[in-house]
Order: sequence, then C-alpha cells, then structure tokens
Amino acid sequence: MTFQDPLFFLIVAAFIVLYIVLRFIYPEKSYIFPTLEIVKPINGTFKAWGARNIVFLKIAAVIFIGIALARPQIPDEERSEREGIAIMIAIDCSSTMLAEDLQLGPMGLVRLVEESQSSTRLNRIEAVKDMAAEFIEARRDDILGIVAFAAGAYVICPPTYDHQWLLGSLKRIRVGIIKDGTAIGSGILSCLDALKEVKAKSKVIILLTDGINNFGEVPPAVAAKAARALGVKIYAIGIASKGQTPFPVKDVTGKRAYNNVRIDIDESALRKIANITGGIYYRAVDTSSLNASYRDIDKLEKVTLKDSAAANNHDIFDIIASAALFILLIEIVLGNTYFRKIP
Repeated sequence: MTFQDPLFFLIVAAFIVLYIVLRFIYPEKSYIFPTLEIVKPINGTFKAWGARNIVFLKIAAVIFIGIALARPQIPDEERSEREGIAIMIAIDCSSTMLAEDLQLGPMGLVRLVEESQSSTRLNRIEAVKDMAAEFIEARRDDILGIVAFAAGAYVICPPTYDHQWLLGSLKRIRVGIIKDGTAIGSGILSCLDALKEVKAKSKVIILLTDGINNFGEVPPAVAAKAARALGVKIYAIGIASKGQTPFPVKDVTGKRAYNNVRIDIDESALRKIANITGGIYYRAVDTSSLNASYRDIDKLEKVTLKDSAAANNHDIFDIIASAALFILLIEIVLGNTYFRKIP
C-alpha cells in the first residue's frame, strides 16, 4: 500500500497529542461518594467500562479519516518475478499471406490437398495467428511481444507478461494494416528495438514469413548480424507449401474465386538469418515443424525476469472513509444510548 499525501498523518499525530494534553489539563469530572459500596455494583460492569472508553471510538474515527485523506492506494497487479525468456514474434502480414493452402484438421495444421468437411480451410495469416496463439498460451512464464511487418514493421504489442492483452493484440493483425511488401530486415530490427530494454540473458525472435525480402532499407542478413551482436537468437519459420497455391481473387461479377499461383519463398535467406544468430530455420507445412522450434526454445537457459510494467494504483479512499463514518456512527449511537453518561 502507498500513500499519495502522507503529510495528513502529521495532522492525525497532532490531534492525538492535543487530545492527550487536553485530557491532562482538563481531566474528567469526578464525584465524591461517602462510601464505595454505593458504586461498587456498577463500577465493574461492561456498561461502565464502555462509558469510560467510548471516546476511543472517536479517536479511531479521526485516525481513519486521516488515513483516507492521505490517499491510500493499492496496486491492481503486484509485480512479480518469473522464470522465462524474452521472446518477440515477428509476423509477416503481406498480401501473399492470404494464400489458402493450409487447413486446420483434426491433427492440426496440414497441407490443403482437397476440400474436407472435417477441416477448416485457412489462409496463411490465420494459420500463423493460430500457431502463435498456441505458442503464447504455452509460454506462461515468458515475457512475449509481437511485431507485424509487410513493407514496414510495427510493434503491435511490446514485451509483456500480460498474455491476455498479447492474444487480443494478435487477433487484430490482418493483411492490409501495413503497406504491402516484405521487409524482413525491418521486422527483425523492430523486434530488436523492443527487446533492448528487457533485462534477460536469453532473447529470441520467432520470425514467421512466407516470402522473399523485397522492401526495406536494411537487408535481412545485416539485421541478423545486429541480432547476433545483441545476443538475440532468431528462429526463422517459412510458411509455405510446394507447388501451386490457391489464391483468392474476385471474378468479373465481384464474387470470390481462386487462382492457382506459385508463391516463392527464399529459404536460403531465412536459413542464413537463423545460422548467423545461432538459431534454426524450419519450413512450416504442418504443426510438427513449429513444435520442433518450440522444443528448441524450451532448451534455452531459464533466467529470472522482473515484470517491468508499472502496476496501476487503485485508490481506496472511499473504503477507509466509509470505515471512519461507520465507527463515528457507532460512537454516536452507543454514546447516546447504552453507554450514555448521566450527567
């Protein structure tokens, strides 16, 4: 718990000191009885004790009011230390990712060979997002972030432990949010920029793409060398299938149709990127290749990371003030009824 205006505690302390001084200067009135036998029956009762000490309820109410005025706050989410690694997921969202050559079947992501009622046909961007979501949910103790890239690259979600926010950001990624193109080098640099403030021995980039670098000022190999200099390992995953690929288009009537096209992927460049940083290149035509990359990431050294996201503070003034008023109300009621002094 923290206090935004702790100076109000001085007012409370001054009040208590003043009360003690006044009680010493002006003691409570006393009455003389000829014998103690007259008051002995009532002197030891709970009612007599309460009448003498009910003033402490007023003191407690004042203390609570002072605490409330000091604006006590509690964090909505405590900082924590977790075992894990820092991972950025770089997702290609260029137009070629609209190719629908993958499907989600009973056994996971498979090559689309023919239409099947038991499988859901996916384009590449949706397949990549599904795999990324599965990966995020499995890495509960890691700090993760997301970069989307096409002709340019943008940090969609900075490194965070808030995986629900991460998954929400992942859902918003789609083809068309960035100018079309494939700037793999820019995607890597954006990941490096996001990771630079994270204190961790192990840092990883998962690069998911289906194309050839054709945009951006920084060649992928140069970006990979920068990653190596910063101690960041890159796992490059090529989302592609061999042969012709069904690609959605609109026919003359505006209806959805498909053309079989060939979409090339620069596997040698992706393999070079991975090799430069000590990572591995995978070709993802099903879930097994992605799972292989997950297993390799699991082998990385676990390190303690501190969640650097500032916790949001929540004011509890109303709770403390309500407690003060409740105590004061009890004092007024009891002081004028059960614990009433006469005279």
